[in-house]
Amino acid sequence: MNPGLSNVLEKLFKKTGYDLTGYRESTLERRVVRRLHATHSTDYPTYVQILENSPEECHFLLRDLTIRVTDFFRDWSEESLCEKIWPSLAKQNSVKIWSAGCATGEETYSLALSFDRYLKQNSLGTPYEILGTDIDEASIQFAKKGEYPKEKLKDLDISDVKNSVQFKKLDLVGETFPKDIDLVVCRNVLIYFFKELQEKVLLKFYDSLKPGGFLWLGKAESLWGDSKKLFEVVDKQTNLLKKEWK
Repeated sequence: MNPGLSNVLEKLFKKTGYDLTGYRESTLERRVVRRLHATHSTDYPTYVQILENSPEECHFLLRDLTIRVTDFFRDWSEESLCEKIWPSLAKQNSVKIWSAGCATGEETYSLALSFDRYLKQNSLGTPYEILGTDIDEASIQFAKKGEYPKEKLKDLDISDVKNSVQFKKLDLVGETFPKDIDLVVCRNVLIYFFKELQEKVLLKFYDSLKPGGFLWLGKAESLWGDSKKLFEVVDKQTNLLKKEWK
């Protein structure tokens, strides 16, 4: 890794406790350079000094390094969920869904809207809770408010599902994962990690899921290493997977 970039990440870790060394170097370098330009830093050592003296810049850098593009029902697969996931979950006494790397919450609310719609269409009253997590505290606080511009919401009304949705800050790299989850949704997050870290996170997802639980990855993401033996493909096109029974 570029020594200058390595020094930036080391300083960020000391200041925030977040270890981003498992992220892809090309992505990290591109976004760090953007912060160098924004702070008029002439080189990495200058920027490291700014991080040392500015908690605000540490926050801005962490946000830029972890930010993801998101929207309601973005790259969605309503048909696959309604055919292959929701019927199975709706039969249970209760359902727990985890939206990992939820950014500002649009995906989390989309899951709630989709499952709630399925339950109502089938006259079912299965209780459910959906947890959205992200590494960025500002994104989590925004998601908790659930106040989105009208042009983003379009005709969506999230008021009916707000009580079933919760948000909290969680770092996929170093923190403990929630347990007894029926569906983990983590799309377009792992692509920013090195393969070794991807495998580590996938194994932790496996441990989080109930037997027969589901995992939904992004279309460009894959299973690595030992995780290949632990999941079966439910829908290859949408990258829906199922935890193998052991």
